[in-house]
Amino acid sequence: MQYTPTWGVSHPSIKDWVGIGVGAIGRINNTFYQNLSIKTEYAAILPQGELPICCSWRCPNQDAVQTWELIEQLTCLHQISIPADKTTLLHSEKIQKILISACKNGWMTKKETDFFVTNQGLNYIREICNQLQHG
Repeated sequence: MQYTPTWGVSHPSIKDWVGIGVGAIGRINNTFYQNLSIKTEYAAILPQGELPICCSWRCPNQDAVQTWELIEQLTCLHQISIPADKTTLLHSEKIQKILISACKNGWMTKKETDFFVTNQGLNYIREICNQLQHG
């Protein structure tokens, strides 16, 4: 089991989950979504019978699988661990620039080939994911 602060306990093999609550992130099939992060906005939309989702993102095609895996790690585990057989990801100029920038902003820390979201970075996971997805 994996404990993720404010999210609770989950198992890394669980591929779909429903995010319920203010700012929660969920995943259904290959689409991630995030609920509204302001309590009053979240509460105001529920009586209207609408989902309180502020944004969603999806891996556009099979060519983006590696980026998708990074986004999944970031949203689920609050870290990015690069396996030894995929260290070429670190050589991607785009990914390296995004992760180093996140470290410089204080959103992540780096230890060897792993990047960990800091407490401050919890507020910027969506921004990092957007950068990974859209460059």
